[in-house]
Amino acid sequence: MAQSRATRSSATDTGHERDYVAIAIAYAKAAVADKKQKRHCKMVRQACQRHLDDLKRAKTKDFPYTYSPWHGNDVCDFIEKLPHIEGNWCKCPDAAEGYHDDRCGCIDLEPAQIFILSTVFGWRRKDNGLRRFTMVYEEVARKNAKSTKTAGVSLYCLCCESETGPQILTVATTFDQAKKVFHPAKRMVEKLPALQDAFGIIPWAKSITCGENGGYMQPLHAKSKSQDGHNPHLVTLDEFHAHKDRGLYAIEAKNNPAAEGEFKTKRLNVWTGALSAWLNVTQWTKCGNRELALEDFEGLDCWIGADLSNVDDLSAIVLAAVDGDDRLLIKTWFYVPEARLKSEDTNVKQITELYKRWAADGHVTPTDGDFIDHRKIEDQIRQLKDALAARKATFDQWNSGLAMASRLNEDFGEPDNPFAVQMAKNARNATDPAKKIEARVKAGPHRLCHDDNPVMTWMIGNAVVDRRTDGSLLPKKETANSPNKIDGVDAMINATAPMLLPDDSVDVDDWIASYAA
Repeated sequence: MAQSRATRSSATDTGHERDYVAIAIAYAKAAVADKKQKRHCKMVRQACQRHLDDLKRAKTKDFPYTYSPWHGNDVCDFIEKLPHIEGNWCKCPDAAEGYHDDRCGCIDLEPAQIFILSTVFGWRRKDNGLRRFTMVYEEVARKNAKSTKTAGVSLYCLCCESETGPQILTVATTFDQAKKVFHPAKRMVEKLPALQDAFGIIPWAKSITCGENGGYMQPLHAKSKSQDGHNPHLVTLDEFHAHKDRGLYAIEAKNNPAAEGEFKTKRLNVWTGALSAWLNVTQWTKCGNRELALEDFEGLDCWIGADLSNVDDLSAIVLAAVDGDDRLLIKTWFYVPEARLKSEDTNVKQITELYKRWAADGHVTPTDGDFIDHRKIEDQIRQLKDALAARKATFDQWNSGLAMASRLNEDFGEPDNPFAVQMAKNARNATDPAKKIEARVKAGPHRLCHDDNPVMTWMIGNAVVDRRTDGSLLPKKETANSPNKIDGVDAMINATAPMLLPDDSVDVDDWIASYAA
């Protein structure tokens, strides 16, 4: 059982909910006194003795480290505000009557865990205030909440260390094992709206992003030869004994541009199968500009892509153009039936709440009724055609896309040059535009500028990619029935695919030959 929350010392009390540093010191003293090692092994006792000895040495001039009770307390205080995500942890005496205290279901750290955390985070270098310990090895038996504690540490390092763009990587020998740390962290964020609001945290399908500092957390599969390119703030290696080599240790301090060609296809994740995340959400976000307006598309050749839902979910329009500075401009519109915002399906409750928030903020346009109103989408496309030099509108191959394309061609198309066309979703059609978009996102805001719509960012984070041995690829949902949508991604590919076709002044045979070279 965790010690009383009343344990405090005037020397270490920093105003946090508990005086965790005092608890850690009490634990260390008890371990050192356990000379027969009935409850504490030799290595634990040595670590505790070092801690107590160093507290004395820290008071001398020549010792290069100091101990910060605030830092030691803060990490523990943060983790104890996080919820358990599995099982029933309610211990409230009046729970049967429906009364629960404020900490019902929250994590309670054990003294041994508090000792480890407060030691790692509390010790600082006197010359610069940075942490003394930059590498930690912890070995515990199964069922000791290792993944839960590590998830808490990862979220703390993502949010609370005044780091700009912290990269938090959870690594294991398999992706499924890496998810054992990432998934608890994701569920903790999902269960705490206050945490999301405080730091601008968003849990995506394969990453957690922090809007306040531009950081992210991701799970990775430990193929160390292909993991160069990250610049992590924190790396956690689960099941370290199972790793075939120590290569990932080196990667924390290594940035190898020569390996980037191999690594770019696995920027967010390396999966145990063929799938990997498509784009780096952080890089995509850096390309955002909410000031991007239709006026920026005036005088440019423009291309429209649409992905239309058949019944009751999101539909997307993307407007694309390349400006005089060779930037790909991307502007988005999203639509959802009004009835979808009122869904009481508990399986998609979180996503329904996202839709409601985005609709309230103007990022999604609700349409009347139970089903998507394609007339409203068609009206927007017609407005874009009237206002801009829109050369082509490309739809998916659903019947709704065929019907809309037919109506648009009656007004804007020519017999040998239709304005609206349909494009099948397959690797052959998606590879070239997807690779062009990848390259521009990686290059940064001077090569791609989008309107920073959070709905599109969510979809970018949801898109995984199937990369084939022939070099082709296809961005898609993780599973066919996943509620994490990518309609905006599909619409963006539909919009950009026709942009790659040669213009009338180029010989088609020469153009094909240039791509084969």
